[in-house]
Amino acid sequence: PTPTPTPIPMDPSQPLVLVPPAVAQGEPLLVRLREPNAERVVALLDQQELPLQRLDGETWAGVLAAPADISPGHQPVYVTVIRPGGETVPYNAMLTLHSGGYAEESINLDLSEAPERATWIDPAVREGEHARLRELSAAVSPERLWSGTWRAPVTVTVSSMFGTRRDYNEGSYAGRHSGLDLRAATGTPILAAARGRVSATETFEILGNSVWLDHGWGVHSGYGHLSEILVQPGAIV
Repeated sequence: PTPTPTPIPMDPSQPLVLVPPAVAQGEPLLVRLREPNAERVVALLDQQELPLQRLDGETWAGVLAAPADISPGHQPVYVTVIRPGGETVPYNAMLTLHSGGYAEESINLDLSEAPERATWIDPAVREGEHARLRELSAAVSPERLWSGTWRAPVTVTVSSMFGTRRDYNEGSYAGRHSGLDLRAATGTPILAAARGRVSATETFEILGNSVWLDHGWGVHSGYGHLSEILVQPGAIV
């Protein structure tokens, strides 16, 4: 039989719900609001702002993610409803945040034999790439292109987890790993984690050959360190 998604019930006494109501640092959550008189709805967590999308005549939804470095405890999720004519109506709900339990790792790069690797740990180069990725992630497409459970883009060994604190060459760079490293042989086919539209294909100094997918609703996924790029911007994959 074909599985059918089960609708998430809306508590009549609580028009704003967070699903789940508790997440760890770096994890996503669904924000749903029942508001029949809204023209636009915007949600805010920490410094992340996201326009919600209309599901039907009175229900709005969107996917937020708790930043990996947000403080554990209770954090408010603010939702602002803009009604026709400009009237605003505020809502808020408390989100419980648990520690992500992120580990630390120290990496030593031998720059004597390969001095070009110095750019890999240059904070200016890294911040330039992060700025470009933030620009790509800022797009919010109203159509949700994915459905169901996401899958791993390749079934191989995980060589470095998301969120790990990294130290290069004894303090030359201290930052957080913002991706999930999967070790695979050169030429291994990489699949889209979910249906999406190719929004960019670029080559970075650190991230290398990269493909960025827009899945709709402000949800994106990126694939880096690729040996080849086999898709073009605009393609549905």
